[in-house]
Amino acid sequence: GVITSAEHVVDEFERYIRNDRIPAVVLRLDTPGGAIAPTQEIYSAVLHARQKGKQVIASMGSVAASGGYYIAAACDTVVANPGTITGSIGVIADFAEVSELLKKIGIDVTVVKSGKFKDTGSFTRQMTEEERELIQSVLMDSYDQFVEAVAHGRRMDKKKVLAYADGRVFTGRQAKELGFVDVLGTYRDAIEMAGRIAGLGENPPVVKESK
Repeated sequence: GVITSAEHVVDEFERYIRNDRIPAVVLRLDTPGGAIAPTQEIYSAVLHARQKGKQVIASMGSVAASGGYYIAAACDTVVANPGTITGSIGVIADFAEVSELLKKIGIDVTVVKSGKFKDTGSFTRQMTEEERELIQSVLMDSYDQFVEAVAHGRRMDKKKVLAYADGRVFTGRQAKELGFVDVLGTYRDAIEMAGRIAGLGENPPVVKESK
């Protein structure tokens, strides 16, 4: 689902890190993305697990786009189905504006604020050009962090990432051709790969997350 919180996933990773009997982790991703901060926390948890000697394999489901790909980029190996929808490297913010509707139904809104930007994005009025530039600068900084994270995680040149970091999506097969995915395969293939990498064979014992 949509990434709104990182706590559960980060806690799960920490348990696996502390367990010496678990040499590899398969991270199943089926998400269109979500909020930046929790995505970054999960990305960091993956890197921490790798620093502690765990192999982390990303397994992409139907969709692993935007924040889903952000997280996948931190893994040792990325496995996707040929038809997985991935990519969508970019940042977006939507702001509704219904001032004309409010006028039509006779509703007036009075805003008291501490500074001129405090109600930026309010649905009760149009955004000013100055506010638009402010929001754009915030988005572009977040976007730059995203691109840098992908370039670092995938060991790719930043210029190559930027060439495709315009919000476009790829199939898993296209992503592999471009270097954003390592292997085409299923969730089961990812588990078998983790078993081979960890020296446990192709049918390794699996500890699954508790619901």
